[in-house]
Amino acid sequence: MEKYTSPGGENRITVEYDFVSRPSVWHNGDCVWKYPGNGFNEEVFFDVEWIDSDTVKLIYNDESHGGKYYEEFEIDL
Repeated sequence: MEKYTSPGGENRITVEYDFVSRPSVWHNGDCVWKYPGNGFNEEVFFDVEWIDSDTVKLIYNDESHGGKYYEEFEIDL
């Protein structure tokens, strides 16, 4: 479980991973997004970037595969 706060401190999210490393995003006690794909064969983590105080971007970039499996998701809170 990882916790993130928006740059201005207005919002906080929690990113949780299930047993096959699929992330879900929680905001104010509600699940606002779940990874839509299958799970992963290894433990993976997504980077979090705040676009603004109400929008976050989750990024998966496994450099060991030369960017072949790059994924990016924009989530409105």
